[in-house]
Amino acid sequence: MKKGIVVYGFPCIGKSTLCDKENGNKYLDLESSDFQWVFTEEMKKMSVEERKGIVKQKNPDWPANYAKAITEAREKYDFIFVAHEGKMQCKQNGIPYWNIFPDYNCKDEYIQRMRDRGNPEAFVAKIAENFDNFVKGCYEDNGAERNVVMQKGQYLSDIIKQIEDEDFNEQNRVLN
Repeated sequence: MKKGIVVYGFPCIGKSTLCDKENGNKYLDLESSDFQWVFTEEMKKMSVEERKGIVKQKNPDWPANYAKAITEAREKYDFIFVAHEGKMQCKQNGIPYWNIFPDYNCKDEYIQRMRDRGNPEAFVAKIAENFDNFVKGCYEDNGAERNVVMQKGQYLSDIIKQIEDEDFNEQNRVLN
């Protein structure tokens, strides 16, 4: 298994949960908001999920600081999980990446996952309204090294275990 695989992970696939369970240099959830925004002291006390959807000041070093962090993390971690902005930085900076995302039939499950983890309703509504377009964009992304479609009830930890066990094949819906 090669080191430094950058994975665009759709919201609520379990990036943070997997990284919280694995304490070490194997996985990194590289939250883009930590690089994109300048946070007040009050905002720093909020969880990452609570900060989504609130008005913030843009970091003047964005997005170069995030692309640099992705590149540096590839030297230290086996898997670096990024959200949409990370995928865009990979595309713009020639950094190889994979897509791991839910199938269309998972919409209701993912909307509930967002609510369960405490995302602001404005964020949930944005994802709900655009879910099919986001998933379609992943299916059509021919720039990714690998596109992996998750089914109902699956989490990132399930997929990563299969990849690490080299038990990931067409049956598990590897698209490329």
